[in-house]
Amino acid sequence: MDFARVRDIEGNVFPAGRQTRVLVGENAPIKAENFCMGQVTIFPGGQVPTHSHEQEEVYFVIDGTGEIEIEGETQPIAGGEAVYVPSGKTHNLRNPGSADMTFMFVYAPAGVVDHWKQEIEGTLT
Repeated sequence: MDFARVRDIEGNVFPAGRQTRVLVGENAPIKAENFCMGQVTIFPGGQVPTHSHEQEEVYFVIDGTGEIEIEGETQPIAGGEAVYVPSGKTHNLRNPGSADMTFMFVYAPAGVVDHWKQEIEGTLT
C-alpha cells in the first residue's frame, strides 16, 4: 500500500510566496503514471504565477480565500470550492488576504510542470 502524509513532506518554498508538497507524482512518496497531486499553501500576498501547461488541472481550496484567473477572467475562490483549468489555458492563483490559503491540485497527464523550474530560476515573471 502506498501512503503519504502531507506533514512528513518538506516540499519546496517558491519565490512567489508559497509552499508546495507533492503527494502523488514523479518525485513523490506515491507514484502514479497518469496524474500528479499535491498540497499548496499560498502565504498572504503570495501567488502561483501566471503560466500554462499541457496538463489539465483542478484546484480545490481547502482553507482560506483567494483569486483565480484563467485566460484573463478573474473570480474569487474560497475553502470548499474547486476550479477546472483546461489544457493550455493561461492561469494564476493569488492570495491577496492576510491569512494562508491552502489548496490541493491534481493534474494529468503526470509530469513535472515547467513553471516550477522557471520560477526558481527567475525566468517566470
